[in-house]
Amino acid sequence: MQSEFLFIHHRNWSVFLAFFVLLVFPAVWPLVLIKVAATRFFLRYFVNPTPSAWDYLFGKREQFWVIVHLKDLRKVGGRFGTGSFASSSPAEPQIYLEQVWQLDDHGAFLSPIERSRGILVMGDQIAAVELFH
Repeated sequence: MQSEFLFIHHRNWSVFLAFFVLLVFPAVWPLVLIKVAATRFFLRYFVNPTPSAWDYLFGKREQFWVIVHLKDLRKVGGRFGTGSFASSSPAEPQIYLEQVWQLDDHGAFLSPIERSRGILVMGDQIAAVELFH
């Protein structure tokens, strides 16, 4: 009876351990590595694994106001929010702003453009991107 209890106890523990090793650990491990790679200690001694400043900035998924300066000297202003998107490496930089705003001559945001569903700006048209809180 004692040996039967130990067998069942060890079998349950083995099933739990197998579940953790085969399913939980592989899912959590990349998240831990990403957090460790972003620490100051890691960045002091190793090369940053983020491929570009574009990926670093938009990978944070923060919300902010944006003015995109185009190569033809036009400016596009808008809101980069939860419904917006920016491409990531190795794709060419592209940005989708969910809300487009009219800008005055000094770059101040005046009002949202009515009935706009956003704007997609292709990377080969972008000269610079300004960000505001």
